Amino acid sequence: MALIEAKLKEHKIRPFTLGVKEGDVEDLGPFECEFIAVNHSIPDALAVYITTSGGTLLHTGDFKMDQIPLDGRITDLRSFARVSEKGVDLFLVDSTNAEVPGFTTPERNIAPAIERVFHQAQRRIIVACFSSHSPRSAGHRRR
Repeated sequence: MALIEAKLKEHKIRPFTLGVKEGDVEDLGPFECEFIAVNHSIPDALAVYITTSGGTLLHTGDFKMDQIPLDGRITDLRSFARVSEKGVDLFLVDSTNAEVPGFTTPERNIAPAIERVFHQAQRRIIVACFSSHSPRSAGHRRR
C-alpha cells in the first residue's frame, strides 16, 4: 500500500486507502466487503465477498491451492463454503494455469530446485523475478 500511496502522491493524487486483513468486514458505501485469506506468492493475498443491494459476488483474485505454503497461510476454503451458503450471484476466479490438470508445485519445493541449478551451473546465471516472489527467497533464508 505504501508503494501505491507514494506513486499516487507523485502524481498529486490524494487517495483513500484502507488496510484490511482476513476476517475483516468493512462497509464501503453501498458495499459490505468481507475479506478472506487466499494463498499466493504475493504475501497476505485476500479474496473479497461483496454484498450489495443488487446481489453478491465473490472475487478471489489470483490464488493457489498450496497446502504447505511457506508462510503457513492456506486458502480459507471454510470461509468460501460459508459465504456460498449465503449465496453468490457472481463468482470471479483467477488462478494462473487453472486449466492445466494436476497440482501446482508447492513453494517449498522450488528453493531446492533453484539451488540445484546454481550448484550445477558451469557459468554465470542471470536471474529475473517478480517482486511478488519474495516469500520464496524469505522461505529459503529461514532454513
